[in-house]
Amino acid sequence: MPHGREGQRPGATGVVAAGLVIGALLSVIPVSKPVAGDPASDHDREYAVKAAYLVNLPQFIDWPSTEPPDPVFDVWVIGDDPFGPLLDRAFSGKKVMGRSFSIHRSPDVASIGEGDDVDIVFLAARDKESAAAWTEELGPGPILVTSETPGHAALNGIVGFYISGNNVRFEINRKNADARGLRISSQLLDLARIVGEGT
Repeated sequence: MPHGREGQRPGATGVVAAGLVIGALLSVIPVSKPVAGDPASDHDREYAVKAAYLVNLPQFIDWPSTEPPDPVFDVWVIGDDPFGPLLDRAFSGKKVMGRSFSIHRSPDVASIGEGDDVDIVFLAARDKESAAAWTEELGPGPILVTSETPGHAALNGIVGFYISGNNVRFEINRKNADARGLRISSQLLDLARIVGEGT
């Protein structure tokens, strides 16, 4: 079974001003402008924005520490990858909190290696039931579970991307994050639609 890294939680981490600016800007980036006869261009814009979210979300989260400190965030796309090279391009050369990123892809959770580390996942599931089942297969631990499947974040996901008007926005299930030992900053919560709390 894949697993998140366990560790002792450090003291509360600050969020740098640059990160706040990035997060605020990302919350209102337009998905696309009308491009007649060019749906591929719209698709690329949408997933470039979602990839940018995935790059920046970790800096708004208080992650459990490990000894020795782990130098890499392992990012997995599960299912039919909608990003293509856009994801690799977004993460290329990036570091957050001194950690670089390693990108992996798998058709399903069962195909992830027994000893593989998983820190961030994007579940490209066909429906919320499939996404919820994959999330259960991931097991417990500090894994940031994201998807674009409607209703998944309200079940057992953490971050759900959705389209509002012409923008990519996101919802967060804070209870599910807490259950996995991930503390999400209030600054990020202020930018999100909160789900899973009876609101």
